[in-house]
Amino acid sequence: VARCQEVVHRATGITPGLFRPPKGHLSPTSLLVPRLLGLRTVNWTLGVRDWACRSADEAAAAAAALERQAAPGQIIVLHDDNRFLLQILDQVLPVFRERGYDLGSAAACL
Repeated sequence: VARCQEVVHRATGITPGLFRPPKGHLSPTSLLVPRLLGLRTVNWTLGVRDWACRSADEAAAAAAALERQAAPGQIIVLHDDNRFLLQILDQVLPVFRERGYDLGSAAACL
């Protein structure tokens, strides 16, 4: 975790203040180590199984579910290793902007 902090800082000039445990798994270690490093552990509050999308239709359905379920203050998990991620974002980001959601605050928390 400390090495990751250093890499992110070198690459961006920002030292993250948040930690999301891998796969969202909370354990004594995933709670204690970040705290010792001055990090706040956070997890997502909304996921639409985007990682399971295997077609454009499934991605459209995931995006529609995200639009229906999203609410201010939620932390949404999406997976950048899914080839349909951009399709989902193209569909939901204009909707979120129209609703007035602040899509930039997370960066300020880093």
